[in-house]
Amino acid sequence: VTVPPLLALLASRTVPTAGAGPDEAARAVGSLSVRPALLPTTGPALLGLLDGDGSSATLAASTLVDTLAASEGVPDFFMQKAAPAVLVRTSAALASSDKAALELLPLCARLYRLVCVRSGTEDQGAVVAAVLSACEAVTGLTLVLCETVCQCRPEVSLPVDKVRTALLASALAPQDTALEGSDIAVCPLSACQAVGSLANKLPEADAAALVAQVCSLAGGVAPPPSGTPVLQAAALLLWTARGLVARGHPLASELLGDVCGSIASASKGPRELEWATAVSRRFGDLACDSELALSRANFAKVSMLYKQRVFLQTLPLLTEGYTGASSEVQSLYLCALAVLVPHVPHTAVLSESSRVLPLLIQALRLPSPPPGLTLAAVTSLLEFIPDAEPRDPPPADEAACTEIGKLLGQHLPSLVPALLSGSVCKGSLKTRCAAIECIRRLPHSVPYHKMFPHKNEVLNALLRPLDDNKRVVRKAAATCRNEWFLLCG
Repeated sequence: VTVPPLLALLASRTVPTAGAGPDEAARAVGSLSVRPALLPTTGPALLGLLDGDGSSATLAASTLVDTLAASEGVPDFFMQKAAPAVLVRTSAALASSDKAALELLPLCARLYRLVCVRSGTEDQGAVVAAVLSACEAVTGLTLVLCETVCQCRPEVSLPVDKVRTALLASALAPQDTALEGSDIAVCPLSACQAVGSLANKLPEADAAALVAQVCSLAGGVAPPPSGTPVLQAAALLLWTARGLVARGHPLASELLGDVCGSIASASKGPRELEWATAVSRRFGDLACDSELALSRANFAKVSMLYKQRVFLQTLPLLTEGYTGASSEVQSLYLCALAVLVPHVPHTAVLSESSRVLPLLIQALRLPSPPPGLTLAAVTSLLEFIPDAEPRDPPPADEAACTEIGKLLGQHLPSLVPALLSGSVCKGSLKTRCAAIECIRRLPHSVPYHKMFPHKNEVLNALLRPLDDNKRVVRKAAATCRNEWFLLCG
C-alpha cells in the first residue's frame, strides 16, 4: 500500500501543491529499502533517478548512501548494481564537465567506502580493480580510489604499481583554485592518506620501495623537485612516515629523522625555507586522527602507543634543533611542536611538560609568528591547564599544587602577557576564545599568592575582548573576568 504511491511520486519529479514532494519520497523509499524484502522493488526506482538531470542523480546517490549506511552488511544489490551505476553516472558527469560532478563525486566515494569496508578480502580486491579501471578511463575519480584503498585489508591482493602511480600523481597534482572548498579540492590530501595506508599495509619490502619512491618525488631532508607543490609534498611525506610508525616498520625512525632534518635545512636557501615551512605546518599529520585511514576500523596495522612513540622520538630532535637555530628557523620548530602536541595522548605530553611548556610560551611571544602558530600554541597549552568548575577554589599553597601548577606558576610572568595578547588576536576567532579559556583556567591551577599580582593586569586587559565584535568572545571574556574576581579577591 505504501510503496507504489511513493515510487510514483518519486518517478514524477514534480512538487505537488500540498503534501510531500519527490525529495521526501526519496528519503521514505530509502528508509524502506533498509528492509531486504523491499530492496528489489525500491532499489530500481532509485537507480532510475541516476539517469535524470544533476539534481535527480544527486538525490538518488545521496539516498543510496544513506540506505547502505543504515543497512547491515552489503546487500548484493549494492555490490552488483547500485555502486557500479553510481560510479558510471559520476564518470559521465566528470567526462562532460557537468556541475553535478562536484556533488556526485563525494557521494560516490562514500558509497564505495561503505561497500569496501564491509566486504570480504576477495570482494575488496574486485572493488578496487573496478574503481582503478574507471580511474584510467576518466580523470578525477581518484577520490573514490583513495576511499577504497584505505579500507582494504592488508591481505588484499592489489595491483600495487598501478595503484601507487595513480595515488602519487593525485597527491602531487597542482591544486585547482576554482575548486577550493569543495570535496574535490581535498583529493590530494586523501591521496596522501591513501599512500600512508599502503605504506602501512604492504609487505615490508614493498613498503620500503614505496618509501623510496615517495622520497624521490616529495623530498626528505632536501626539498622536492622544482615545480612540486611543497605543502602537498609535505603531507605526502608525513603520512607515509606515519604509516610506517604505526606498524613499527624498521625505516620509521630514519624517516622521522629526515622529516625533522628538513626543518634544520631551512637556512640553506629560499627553496629549503619554503620546504621547511610546509613540513612544520603539516607536522601534526604524524599523529592526528583520521576517519579515512590508519585506524583499526580501516584494518590498518596499528601498534600500541605509536602516537607516544612519534612524540618521544621527534621531541628531542625538535628541541635540539631549536636550541642552535636562528630566530626564523626557531619559529618553524615551535610551529612543528605546537601542531603536534594536541594530537598526542595527554599523559605523554604531561610527562615532558618541563621541556614542552616553555617552548609553547615562547611560540606565543613571537613578534611575527608563522600562519596558524598562535592558535596551535594556545590549543596545545590547554592540554597543560586542567579544566575546572567556576567555583572550584585555587590551590591553597605550593604543597596543594600539582606539578603542572607549580610549573605554570614559574612561567606566569611570561605566560599571562602572552595569553592576553592572544585574547585580542585579529583575524582568528578560535585563537581569541582559546586564549581566554587558558586565562580562565589559570586561577584554578596556580596558588593564589602567585596569581594575585596579575589580577589588575588581567582584568584591565580583558576589557578589550569585552568589546569584541563576536558574541562568543564577549561571553568568554565576561565569564573569565567573573572567575578572576571570585578567585583572586
